[in-house]
This record gives sequence, structure tokens and C-alpha cells, in this order.
Amino acid sequence: MVNLEEMEEDSTVKVRLAEPRDMSSIQELIKHSFRALADCVSDTTERETMAAKLETHAVTMASKELQEEHWASHFADPLSAFWVAEVVPNNVESNKEAVVVGCVAVKPHADREGAELVRMAVSPTERGRGLGGKLVNALIEHCKDFGIQRVYLTTGNMRAADFYSKMGFLVYSRFENSFFGKPMDVVRMIRYVTCGPIINE
Repeated sequence: MVNLEEMEEDSTVKVRLAEPRDMSSIQELIKHSFRALADCVSDTTERETMAAKLETHAVTMASKELQEEHWASHFADPLSAFWVAEVVPNNVESNKEAVVVGCVAVKPHADREGAELVRMAVSPTERGRGLGGKLVNALIEHCKDFGIQRVYLTTGNMRAADFYSKMGFLVYSRFENSFFGKPMDVVRMIRYVTCGPIINE
């Protein structure tokens, strides 16, 4: 297993379009993103129960992501796109390999004026280093290029909601949703694409 801490000083973070070879890394990132939802449950006992259920759900969702037909659906529309953030060694002669540590995708709405931000995930060891911001900014620039005016997202993870707020998203709807039989606060957020890139440290 690659030690990301050792790679940090002599490496660069690169955001690029995802490729089929990235599927297994994306699978692991999706698992982590679902596990993080368990932290949103206040009751400790319920949190442990939720974590176990989310583990199973995460495996199912990640396995679906690996199915070729589902993967192809991300690129069936030219407005759709899937990106990964990877840590790339600066020394080309180094025997260290690039490591995928984040991902995000965008799906256009039927009206072609709006789009949905989905599959946002950053490796737990890499959070707080600006990778999420780089991914969101790549998505926003893509939307600008294709004339998409608004980007929407839905999340039940309030830590994630705080991050999105820093990236220019606004909460326009709050509701309670049942997740595995447990109530969870959920927010809908929007960002207008005319808002320029935001640097998130």
C-alpha cells in the first residue's frame, strides 16, 4: 500500500477525467463516503447500527459503479463527466505510483440548464488539503464550457454541506428523509455557475 504521507512533499495533485482503470479506486472512495454518513447520527448505539448497514449499502453501490453499463452511463451524454484527483510523484524516475484520492461527477438535467453534482468523495487521509475544492472547480469550469447555468446537489452529511457552502453553494431546501429507517436531515443546495472558481484551503 502506498504511503500518502511520504508522497506529499515530492508529489503533485492532478485532477483529470476518470478512466476505466480508475474504477477500483473510485469504488473504495464511494465506500468511504457512505461510511461517513454514520457520523451524522447523534446516538452512539444507532450510529454503530447505521455504520454496519451503510457498510453493506456502500459495497452494493460501489459494485454497481464497477458495472460496465453503469460506468458507460456517466459518459453517454457529452455534458456528463467524471473526474478523479490523484497524487502524482514529481520524480518520473521514482518507483512510486500515482494514487487516486478523490472523485466527483456531474449529470445534466433534462432542461440542459442545470446539472447534478454526484459521486463526490475524498480519501479520509487527504481531507482538508484542498482536493475537494479542486474537484468542484473542475466540475464548475466544465459546466461553464457547456452552458450549464446551475449546479445542484443533495447531502445528508452536514460536514459536507459546510464544505459546499465554502465552495459557493447555497442551501435552498431542508427536509427530513428516512435512511435505513432512521430520520436524517437532508439539504438541497445550488450554485450558480457564473460564480468564479473558489480557492478552498
